[in-house]
Amino acid sequence: MHRKPEEADERQGATDQDCSSPMLWTVNDLAKALQISTRCVWRLKSSGKLPQPVVVGGSIRWKRDEVHDWVKRGCPAIEVRRKGKP
Repeated sequence: MHRKPEEADERQGATDQDCSSPMLWTVNDLAKALQISTRCVWRLKSSGKLPQPVVVGGSIRWKRDEVHDWVKRGCPAIEVRRKGKP
């Protein structure tokens, strides 16, 4: 069964919350979702302004749902505790 071009276009407009969107985002995924550069993502991460990423097999990923919640809250700075500091 082949899809009509209009159906394919409608599918591409689906929300990020659907099942086809990965649960964990790469830096490229996050940059695209936020419409910023990957360099800007790394700067925001370093300054504690993004939700904490998770490390999966040595790769850094962000949880899609945490990012969505963070954006809904207005992108507040995330408090980061550094080792050795209370």
